[in-house]
Amino acid sequence: MELDGLGVEVIRLGQLLADGKWIEASGLKDKAEEWYRGGRALLERENFSGLADFDFCYRAHYPDPLDKNKTTVDWSCIWAYIYSPLTTQQHFQIQFPYFAQKIAKGTALLRSCVSEVKSRELSILGELSFVVAADEFETAHNLLQSSREETIIRASGVIARVALERHFRTVAQERNVTIIKNSATKAHPDFTDMTLSLKKADVITEVQRARLDMLYRIGNNCAHPKEVVNRNDVEDLIRDGKSFVALVV
Repeated sequence: MELDGLGVEVIRLGQLLADGKWIEASGLKDKAEEWYRGGRALLERENFSGLADFDFCYRAHYPDPLDKNKTTVDWSCIWAYIYSPLTTQQHFQIQFPYFAQKIAKGTALLRSCVSEVKSRELSILGELSFVVAADEFETAHNLLQSSREETIIRASGVIARVALERHFRTVAQERNVTIIKNSATKAHPDFTDMTLSLKKADVITEVQRARLDMLYRIGNNCAHPKEVVNRNDVEDLIRDGKSFVALVV
């Protein structure tokens, strides 16, 4: 992130000022303002939850001990360092560690914003996938309840299987999990490859992986007339499959 590098540069210039190298540190104000204003615009645009904390790093106030109706600028904030009326080297040497700490904290908040946005996008996509899958599981459930004929039971299981597989492929895609084939003879990765890859990426547990594979096999059997299909198994597929897509988004 560009603002990371800019934050490092601001700290470097602040150190030069503390070392008494006034000329070399002459760009401190401009760089600090660029870092703060650019960072704040980003945080505000993304409606970041830590915006107030970021502002507090830049300019902080506390109640004036002599007059509670007034506030005084906290001398340890970024603004106080770059605009301080005290221009002695000793003053900047004392303040520099606090200044650097505030820049570091602000940079950490900027990084957190990036993570928060990614998490927010992941949640939205995952929730959308859940809504679609939940609707398909409901369709499968209604179909299963409508008849006890084998063809209807099989159709219900196939619908549930499709919902299960599509949701977890979406989860793998949005979490950047690469699905690796566990056999070179396969033309394409299958559901078992997907759940194994999700398990290795710590998205699901081993117990969850085993149960998902079992549920998928039930749905797969529904699509093959030669395989025996049990109505209770299809009910398990619909009920547990719906629970899984709600749990893992």
